[in-house]
Amino acid sequence: MKIVTYPITDSTNTTEYDELRDLRYSPTADIISNRVSVDEVECDIKTTALIDVGLCAELQDDDGTLWFYGRITWSEFKEEQMCHIIISSELTFLDRFEMPAKMYTGQTAKAAIQECFANTGATVLFDEDAVSGKTVSGFGQEQSNRNRLQQILFACGLYIKSSFVQHPTVTIMDSQNFTWIDEKKVFWKPTPNQKEWVTAVNCFQYSFQQGTPQSGDEYVTDGTTTWIVTHQNVRLSNPTVPSIAATNEVHVEDVMLINANNVSDILSSMALYYFQRLEVDLDVINDGEYYVGNKYTIPMNVNDDTGASGYCESLEFKFGTHKRSRMKLGACATVPLHNLTISYISLDYPQIVITKRTYKLPEGYDYSVSNPFLTLAWQGHEYVFRPTTAAVTGTMGVEDQTATVNYRVALDLDMDSRVLGIISVDEVERTESSGEYEAEIE
Repeated sequence: MKIVTYPITDSTNTTEYDELRDLRYSPTADIISNRVSVDEVECDIKTTALIDVGLCAELQDDDGTLWFYGRITWSEFKEEQMCHIIISSELTFLDRFEMPAKMYTGQTAKAAIQECFANTGATVLFDEDAVSGKTVSGFGQEQSNRNRLQQILFACGLYIKSSFVQHPTVTIMDSQNFTWIDEKKVFWKPTPNQKEWVTAVNCFQYSFQQGTPQSGDEYVTDGTTTWIVTHQNVRLSNPTVPSIAATNEVHVEDVMLINANNVSDILSSMALYYFQRLEVDLDVINDGEYYVGNKYTIPMNVNDDTGASGYCESLEFKFGTHKRSRMKLGACATVPLHNLTISYISLDYPQIVITKRTYKLPEGYDYSVSNPFLTLAWQGHEYVFRPTTAAVTGTMGVEDQTATVNYRVALDLDMDSRVLGIISVDEVERTESSGEYEAEIE
């Protein structure tokens, strides 16, 4: 891993540091935007000079792939030519500014979010499909830019992430698609945790009427116009709660951007997050392919037919020979796993089943299993078989599945004579009559 720094005015004037110690990187994401967190990278850098606060900084892997972008917010020169730095996401700048009270009347979510970043020195990017059609209506109180951003994201069903992107990026929770993490990527056994039952989720739905408030009326003002406020509590009960569970309800009351048009979607998102009690912690080999905010499905035990599927809330990276991260999955549901059994068959010797392999996969998973070259000793010969197709592909259904892959003999070693016959290579067919090749197989 390496740190690359440059002035904000000149991204070509870079300085690269590759002698890093105590590198710490723990990105987070809140898929329903209960909060907007500021991600950080912290490390010691071997250098002969103090690194300037305010520089742009990127955490990259050795091939230049971006893991994190931010600004240096702390720099301290230590002994032994080491400089301790903290790189913070651009979202940290939003705490330095206040937004005035404002009444929104159908402004696009993209425009409302851009206002939160305007003149702060921070840049925001968008998943355009996520923000398409999203609007903001209601009252934003005088508050910091980051708090306003959080309320807009919450009201629109969006969230923001700062890891593995050039700038903080607004996107949306994807409950339909998931990535399967194979057991070979998982260290030890995942650790499940059960949260307390949440019996219901509640939020205030607001409406506003311009006018002069009377005694006892609740009202808001932007300094020029006054609106009389009315609100009602909207509640969604958890249908899976057992009768013996204690009452434990979640309330959202201070987001005045919740209205009749979006309250149903907000409650549905809250229910998806709070009604699932299962959380799972696991260690995975993570070379930058697993991200916070995404949905992942994992095997819970090697010989079990049950997996868990949830949203990555945090990653705590450890850097060594392999990049390893402690992953926390929230809002998890248990999912069944089914067997995909692949039989590898010889076309040249139909009586031979070269081998069978079984994979446990979750329902709905679009799999692609590469077909390897295989070896087999049989009747005094050692054969190398090549597949006639590159991979077995399909979608895992609700039952066990089987597949057959046809193989041809590529190499035939006579164990007595030690003569190696090249029978077929790729799509080029050779026979022993067209030439024999002698070789030793070690």
